[in-house]
Amino acid sequence: MNAAELKNRVGSILKQANCAYLYMILKGEDGFELRLADMNDNEETEGAVKRLFVDRITSDIVENEELQVLGVTDDERNADAVFKYDLNKHPDELDLFFGFDTKTLVSDRTKFDFEKDSLDKLYGFIAEIGNHESSIILFKKHYPIMLLRRELLLGMFKSKKRFETLPDTEILRIGGGFQMLRVDEEVFVTDRKMLDQIKNDNVFLEERLTESIKVIKALDAVEDPESLMDDGNAAITRRLCGISANSPVINRGISAERLVEYTKTTEELKVRFHYSDDGKRIRLDTKASKMAFLKLLNDAFLRSELTEHYYEANAKVKLE
Repeated sequence: MNAAELKNRVGSILKQANCAYLYMILKGEDGFELRLADMNDNEETEGAVKRLFVDRITSDIVENEELQVLGVTDDERNADAVFKYDLNKHPDELDLFFGFDTKTLVSDRTKFDFEKDSLDKLYGFIAEIGNHESSIILFKKHYPIMLLRRELLLGMFKSKKRFETLPDTEILRIGGGFQMLRVDEEVFVTDRKMLDQIKNDNVFLEERLTESIKVIKALDAVEDPESLMDDGNAAITRRLCGISANSPVINRGISAERLVEYTKTTEELKVRFHYSDDGKRIRLDTKASKMAFLKLLNDAFLRSELTEHYYEANAKVKLE
């Protein structure tokens, strides 16, 4: 889905949504488990949960006029972008989100039980909003600061004309924000920082890195393509991941000869690269040259026909 399709589809589901369910992801010794947050058929509470997420989805997605859809491996920093998850693997921590089955009846779900379960094991939430035909699935990461306990703070609340202390209980703060959403089996990331922080992030990127190095080798425009993987720079790694699937230069079949000649004859590029002894390949001998080469494969260096200025543009909207 592009931005317009995503906005339309999400808006359509929200208009027909008649229910909202909140699930808790618990992290135990044997892995992750899903628990339904029991609201005891309280329509007021269920309605509040639905409004909480619907309002946020509406403002962040449906009514966001600047919304862009980029790839999760794109090295773009855009506050109005969501990132399509186009990797073949995902972290174990997100198994329940990716595998969430909307066809399973709510009555068949295991409910959270304070006598058996503990909020100390809370890892995150899954919210399901929609109807029996279509739903939006959200993932929301839990952080310890969202769990309030009386022994950790002295809280007071208004009671008629005076203040009273908080009851001896646990209070769970839940906002409408979310880090990932699933629509018609397509997954989008709204907060890449959360994804980057998940354990073993490089494990599920390895396949895409290998694919990218393979296509760069086939292009035969640089010396030692594998040096790109040895850099250890997060920005270079992220950009490298997207090359195999998203590079306009690769997808258009631009030859190595044309690519190298372009770098030598373009004023803004020729100072960025060194070349092999025979001049036929780019030598990636610095971090700056590696990043510049990957940006080049993304066709990020553009020249305005109007002003004749050169620009670096990672995110582009193609005009037909």
